[in-house]
Order: sequence, then structure tokens, then C-alpha cells
Amino acid sequence: TKPRGVYNSKAALADQIGNGSASFNNSSDYIDCNDSITLTTEGSITAWVKLNSIAAENVVNKYDSSADKREWMLYINGSGNPEMYAMASASSHTANTVATGSSAISAGTWAHLAGTFSTSDDHKVKIYLNGALDGTSSHSLANAVDDTDTKIIIGGGTANGTVNSFFNGNIAQVGIWNTVLTQEEIQSISQKQYSELTTS
Repeated sequence: TKPRGVYNSKAALADQIGNGSASFNNSSDYIDCNDSITLTTEGSITAWVKLNSIAAENVVNKYDSSADKREWMLYINGSGNPEMYAMASASSHTANTVATGSSAISAGTWAHLAGTFSTSDDHKVKIYLNGALDGTSSHSLANAVDDTDTKIIIGGGTANGTVNSFFNGNIAQVGIWNTVLTQEEIQSISQKQYSELTTS
């Protein structure tokens, strides 16, 4: 782990964001959280990321690309745009609802990502970049996301139960929430250390 203050120009900002990150080597590193959280009707995923280079990257996911165990995924596409996926039916890619951000992140710079989804409210999947709404899905998430036994993986992608793609860079302060965070809540969370977060 490395203090994120190294990568931020203002010490005050670095202190607000937090004091460390996990470094991923693009070949074997990932964090296995098991099948520890179920999000079927709504949820939010947040993380600070810093890419070593722009490429398609799995940030946090509960999504097996080969098996019928696709739930949700916070992702960066090959152009550097953040994306949030949610699946209303794991057995059908046609039920895939994705929000793609309109802004690309830069290599070597910290960016805060947040993705939300809901089967109520407006039934949309949304992606936030640095606290601002950056993309909304064109399709509605009308049905509940499947609850499968797929593991939650930080810094890797899964196919047929095996992690086979790996993050290249740093990830910090991953949050998985069983509610739809507002833009104001996402902004507040992005500037807090873990010790400052409460259940509310």
C-alpha cells in the first residue's frame, strides 16, 4: 500500500480522501470478498481508482462473464470511460442495463467512481465521476437483479468462476451500499476517511 498523498498536489485533499490504497499488478493481484453481499433491488458501488495506463479494467464486480451469474459491475472501458452494469437476468445479456460515463479518466490521476442502480424510482443505472452524474442508462432495470453465488472481486474480472483479468493501478476506499446514494451523498463519501463514515 502507498499513501495517496503522494499522488495529490494538496495535502489537505489527500488527508480528506484517506491514507492508503491497494496496488494491483495487472497479472495476479485481486481481492476476493466471497459471496458476502446481496443487492437485488438497489445498490451503490463507490471507489477511488488510479490507472497506470488506460485500458479496460474491472474495478469491483459480482459478475461472471461466462457463467449465468451476472449481477453488477463497476468497470472502466478501453477508452477510460467509467461504466456501471446491472443485470435483471443473469442468463440473458439482452437484459443488460449499462450506464457509460461521457468523460474519460486520465492515467496516473486519482478519480472517484460511483455507480448506482434501482428497480424502483426511475429504474435506471447511473455512473458518477468525481461526484458528478456522468451517465444514465438508456434502458430501464424493470426486474430485480439475480442473486447468484458469484464472488465479489475487487481488481479483477471473473469467467467460469476463475479470476482471469487483473487491474493495473491502485484502488482505495471501496464501498458497497444496499441503497441508492444521492449525488450529495456520493460527494460527501468521496471526501471521507473510513473512520468518518457512519451507518447513516
